[in-house]
Amino acid sequence: MDEIDLSWFITPLSWLSVEVLSIVLLFYVISDAITQFKKSHAIMRIGEFFAFMLYAGLYENVGVGANIYYYSLNRFIMFGRVPLSVLIIEAAVFYSLMRLAEKTKMPLWSKPFLVGLGGLLSDLTIDPSSVFDLHLVNGVMEGRWNWTTHYDNLFFGIPFFNFTGWFTMMFYFSTFVLLGREIYEKKQQKMSVGVAYILISVLLSLVVLVSPINTFLLFMQPIFPQNTRIAEITMLLIISTISTLISWKFFSLSTPLSFSKDRIIWLIPIVLHIYDILAAFLVKIRIAYIPSLLFGIPHSLLLWWMFRRNQSNTNRKLNPSRIKGEKKI
Repeated sequence: MDEIDLSWFITPLSWLSVEVLSIVLLFYVISDAITQFKKSHAIMRIGEFFAFMLYAGLYENVGVGANIYYYSLNRFIMFGRVPLSVLIIEAAVFYSLMRLAEKTKMPLWSKPFLVGLGGLLSDLTIDPSSVFDLHLVNGVMEGRWNWTTHYDNLFFGIPFFNFTGWFTMMFYFSTFVLLGREIYEKKQQKMSVGVAYILISVLLSLVVLVSPINTFLLFMQPIFPQNTRIAEITMLLIISTISTLISWKFFSLSTPLSFSKDRIIWLIPIVLHIYDILAAFLVKIRIAYIPSLLFGIPHSLLLWWMFRRNQSNTNRKLNPSRIKGEKKI
């Protein structure tokens, strides 16, 4: 009797923990949408979440097909040649950022900058801890994903354009989804309109991602050849600066934030940062020590401060006499 090949079923423990975490995030996002929105909006939010997974999965497969990077195939569930866990985590980050964006009264055009910036900040710890979580798989040392295009002086082992890519991937999809939501509301929340704007958002976002617009934002092509380090750094700095200034200038809440009801806004990025920090130190991924701490802790503190400040402002409005008394003392 021939032996059954079970090598595909074997996955390193640290990789398996990511698979489990992604499933937890999947159900958490669905639960949040159901509990925080009325039925029609909950369906649309869940639809957007799965649509982002489809959108990211198609684009990631293009990247693998272009031999820019590749994923180890020793994972439990794959979408083509991309692990489903990767797509779930990316979509969960997107969902939490959209939850924050919709709590603001920022101009519609400015919200995708906030979403894109948040995605970029999240990936600053995710990528180093993932790429250098190395294990011997079928005789080959592999990370959770592996870059095939390199140049000298990478950003903690990661090409600079990768972080800009997280921004643009989030930016495009959030732009079309936000526009679609406006149309959905004007059409009295017709289900057909909702399904249409979600699918059109996937299509249009993919078109822009593979267009010259995106290659310019990532690599400054055609001015520079692809994978020119200085061009990638320049575009990353320009996009980071512009999105930070816009987010800072226009950020203002339309409804108060709640630590409990809106916990998904801070919980998902902080949990991912904590996971990356623990993975770096427990698995001894030395190259990830600095970025996991340098970016994970400030980003987490920024989210905590944002909720804390809002809670403080809310308390002042609810109890102005107490504040006045405190000022007299």
